[in-house]
Amino acid sequence: MNKHPAMTSDYLSMLMILALALLVAAGHSECHPFVESQIPGHLGRNEEKLTHLHFYDLLVGPNKTSVKVAPANPGSPLAFGIVTVTDEILTNGPDIYSNVIGRGQGTYAFASMGELVLAATVNYVFLVGEYNGSYISVVGRDPADEKKRELAIVGGGGLFRLARGYVELTTYSIDLETGNSIIDGNFYVYQY
Repeated sequence: MNKHPAMTSDYLSMLMILALALLVAAGHSECHPFVESQIPGHLGRNEEKLTHLHFYDLLVGPNKTSVKVAPANPGSPLAFGIVTVTDEILTNGPDIYSNVIGRGQGTYAFASMGELVLAATVNYVFLVGEYNGSYISVVGRDPADEKKRELAIVGGGGLFRLARGYVELTTYSIDLETGNSIIDGNFYVYQY
C-alpha cells in the first residue's frame, strides 16, 4: 500500500508541533491586567546612584534587644541551631552615647556545624533625617569569628526601594562573657 507523501509520520509530527506552538503563543498573547512593565522614572527617580552609609550596630547594655528563640540541639558542635531575633540600636558612633539613627531588626541563625557562621536576615530601618522611614534589607553568610565580612543588600523600602549592593561589617568590639558587641558597618547601596 502506497502512502500519500503528505501523510507521512514526519509530516504529521510537524503539524502537531506547529499546532502546539500556535496554542502556546495564543495563551501568552492574552493581556494580564495584573502585569504592567514600568520604567524607573515612574518611581519619581530616574537615575541610579551609589550611596555610601557608615554607622554602628550596637548590642550593648542591660536591656539588650536580642532574644534567643531556638536553642542549639544538645550535642551540636559550636552553637549550631541557635536562632536569635534582634532589634539592635544603630548609631552614628561606636558608643552607647552616640546619636541613635535607626534599628537593625531581623534574625540570626547559627548555620554551620564546623564554624561560627550565622545566616543573617536583617532590615536596617532609619528613624531620622532624609532616610526616616526607609530601610535596607540585608541577607547573607556572616562568619562571626572573622573580623571583617561581606553580606548582600537585596532590597529595601522608601528611598531604598529597588536597592542592591553590599555591606562590609567589621567587629569593632565584642565581649563574649556579656554578649555585648559593636559592629562597624559600611553600606554601599545602589538606589534610584
